[in-house]
Amino acid sequence: MTLPHVSIIILTWNSRAEVPAALEAALASDYPSFDVIVVDNGSTDGTPALIRERWPGLTVLENGRNLGFCGGNNSGMRHALAAGADAVLLLNDDAVVAPDMLRLLVVASQQTPRGGLFGPTVLTAQAPQVILSAGGFLRQGWQALPRGLGDTDEGQFDAPAPRDGSTPGIDFLSGCALFATRNLLTTIGLLDEAFFAYYEDVEWCWRAQQAGFAVQLVPGARAWHPDTRTRSDGPALSYYLTRNSLLFARKRGLGYAVQTMILLGYLRTVSSWTVRPRWRSRRPQRAAVLAGIRDFLAGRGGAWQP
Repeated sequence: MTLPHVSIIILTWNSRAEVPAALEAALASDYPSFDVIVVDNGSTDGTPALIRERWPGLTVLENGRNLGFCGGNNSGMRHALAAGADAVLLLNDDAVVAPDMLRLLVVASQQTPRGGLFGPTVLTAQAPQVILSAGGFLRQGWQALPRGLGDTDEGQFDAPAPRDGSTPGIDFLSGCALFATRNLLTTIGLLDEAFFAYYEDVEWCWRAQQAGFAVQLVPGARAWHPDTRTRSDGPALSYYLTRNSLLFARKRGLGYAVQTMILLGYLRTVSSWTVRPRWRSRRPQRAAVLAGIRDFLAGRGGAWQP
């Protein structure tokens, strides 16, 4: 039987220091039929030149500007589909995968009827047994909650997970290492570029399930990523999480009541940051949240224009 050919797509942006480890781990995968496509989103630190020098056989696509997580990965997926790939693996430039991860994802995709999206348990790079995400669930239909965040990995999530106590499944997978079949890509389309970055993986998984595709965490598959709980909570993050959570709620058709509830929650946070002296340092984030609300109401997606 012919093995499915997988294109591993690594999106880079000023990641000269991080991407070598991601590339070395991906290239050490024990699955025999794959290629690697590096997509660069307008790096200014010499990332593309470094990759071409150290790995001269790799395909490097240069977008020339920052198209975000969605636009950058979409350009890589279009290239892979045009070249005949049977599946793609989206991999963050700071994520390191186990040698057997890709093989386990491929096997799961072949054994799953209507297989669509598959992912590993994602662990922290700083503490390799601590879970960042074992898939996730949506609270109140819109709030993305990673499953197992901060727990020690003891294989407790290597079995189908109940979504509501009775129905097997999860709502979404982490976008830092996400496997997609060609059938899914050609049926539901690529990432929604209105999101630019953040919540795009949640929306993609929801869209896949709406179309009847499986979204599955794969037992035993592992990847490691820097602990996102320690990242800087800057204005851009506040903007994208605000706007995109609202955009996702709208796309899901959750209605004005839910969207209003989300808006009021953000406005309460902004009010707290405004009146309490202890939150004066968060004024840039306050402005970003308000900008996210404004752009959502105006129907503006894509990159934030501060």
